[in-house]
Amino acid sequence: AALSGELIVQRASDADIAYLLSLHEQMLEYQRNGDRANYFKVNQEVHGILSRLADNRVLQDLEAQLNIKIVRARYAANFSDDRWAESAKEHEVIMRALKQRDGAAVSCAMRAHMRKTGEAVIAGLRTKN
Repeated sequence: AALSGELIVQRASDADIAYLLSLHEQMLEYQRNGDRANYFKVNQEVHGILSRLADNRVLQDLEAQLNIKIVRARYAANFSDDRWAESAKEHEVIMRALKQRDGAAVSCAMRAHMRKTGEAVIAGLRTKN
């Protein structure tokens, strides 16, 4: 994630960023309406586009190998309403940095988002055991 933000900013066209921002707005609307299924669908698309734009083969290969687990983890992490709202805010920070083409800020925000998602997944697993 540290390098991905820089790569995304360098490689994303204005049209790519505009499309990501429009998807982000859709996600926020779904979140406001409590529509987890559509939020999650668009969230997956956003993450896929960011990965594609980074064009980091190692990251893409790892993501492909772990995709089922990653998808389940993202969904499980947003099952709590509090975490879902927090995740939407984290996406807001990522999108704002992307709009400003601030690669370091994109990387930092993506790292924080992944860390928080991981923490939510671990916390969820602990409550199930």
